[in-house]
Amino acid sequence: PSVIWLNDRRPDDTDEATWELRIEGQPIRIEDLRARSRPIVATLDCTGGWWSEQAWDAVPLSDLIAEPVGRSVHVGSITGYTRHFPIADLAALHLAVGYGGEALRPGHGAPVRLVVPGRRGPEWIKWVTEVRCSDRPSWLQPPLPLS
Repeated sequence: PSVIWLNDRRPDDTDEATWELRIEGQPIRIEDLRARSRPIVATLDCTGGWWSEQAWDAVPLSDLIAEPVGRSVHVGSITGYTRHFPIADLAALHLAVGYGGEALRPGHGAPVRLVVPGRRGPEWIKWVTEVRCSDRPSWLQPPLPLS
């Protein structure tokens, strides 16, 4: 199923050729992520009672941020939805561009979403536009997003 957290709305334009993704302020093309992606098997465990195990075509953030500086990793969606993760978890955070060799569909976060093995669905951010290191501690946020 395609679900959205609270009031998030699927963006109208999810064309990967025009999608603006920035890693530490630098633009990254989705096709470059696709070329670097490798399968990672992870289970998306939704808070709605269902789960799905997939081979996600993804790139670990540790491959994209060579020298992380700060206390957390900030990941943001085009919808305004954000989460902070401990900087020590960088290698466990992945940007996915597909699953099972197929491109993501818009309802599932196309063109790029966060895959976080071992964490619940609300932390698997869809429609990612920004990833950056932050001095803000990851614990300085509600346990679940409020919007």
